[in-house]
Amino acid sequence: MVANGGDVAKEAAILPVGAEIPNRPERSDIISVLAGPGPLFVLQLQWDPQSTAGSSIVPRARLLASDDLGSTWRSFPGDLPVDATCLYTVAMDYSTRDTLYATSCQGIFRWTGALWEKTSSRKAERVLAAYGNPEMLRATEAGRVIESLDGGRNWRDLGLNNAAVVAGSDPRNPRQMYALSVYKGLWMLSRGTGEPGQWTQLPTPDGLTAFYASMAVDGSIGEIYLVVRNPQTGVDHLWRSPNPGTPDASQVRWEHVHEFGKGVDVQMFAAARGTAGLALYGTLDYRPGGGVVDSWWEDAGEGPMPIRSLDGGRTWEALVVQ
Repeated sequence: MVANGGDVAKEAAILPVGAEIPNRPERSDIISVLAGPGPLFVLQLQWDPQSTAGSSIVPRARLLASDDLGSTWRSFPGDLPVDATCLYTVAMDYSTRDTLYATSCQGIFRWTGALWEKTSSRKAERVLAAYGNPEMLRATEAGRVIESLDGGRNWRDLGLNNAAVVAGSDPRNPRQMYALSVYKGLWMLSRGTGEPGQWTQLPTPDGLTAFYASMAVDGSIGEIYLVVRNPQTGVDHLWRSPNPGTPDASQVRWEHVHEFGKGVDVQMFAAARGTAGLALYGTLDYRPGGGVVDSWWEDAGEGPMPIRSLDGGRTWEALVVQ
């Protein structure tokens, strides 16, 4: 049974529908947001209607960095190792400033500080480094969680089926990791020990059967921030677990942080602590007609809006990335 600690904050107003963002590109998507002890990074895809290949619009990938929580941006000096048609995503080692990884159709690359170095030929969709150990990599590939203990040269299967996201290791126990998997449209949160086949399903907030979920791990203390869509109302809620690593999974607690309201889809990307407290980053998109069940809606022409919270998820604002 889930022990819930109650509301951390009452409902707060989300951004108004159709909020204007100055000079926003005609179409852009945020693929990932990376937050840690150094700069904030955003991987952005842009579609230029003037740039086409045959009848297809060619996207352009940009990796941007911010030293002030997203108020101003600069281009990452190393660019990207492959073009947008091959790139999957970019990830980081939370404990080490500017240690980045890129996954692509050509394999996994690591930023050395001067160039992108190919570390593996595995075509992983997502990758993360264990806290404080860049040689220990976890990744999702074809619905499985895989792990390398030697920086990407050799890999083993950790035995979780239908894995969509492997998200963060606990800084208090770097061998431990968390993953989201999906089966017949239902999302599950699991905790792994780092040994093949050793996964424990964690309880969901309020015992809900989650229809859609995304998450971020606070890399400094290991707390989880989970966005869950209530299957009855179709509304996305943000929850926080202060003790996801407790040995007895039934004692994992969830505290309600924020309700986003009907007709919006929220994806959680990153959580990081700084001198001003905890900052959270994600994206928000509006569902045409305010539909309550389908998370793969027909896009209305603009990509999801980047959002941030500088008070632990209580209030949110647009994050202008340009």
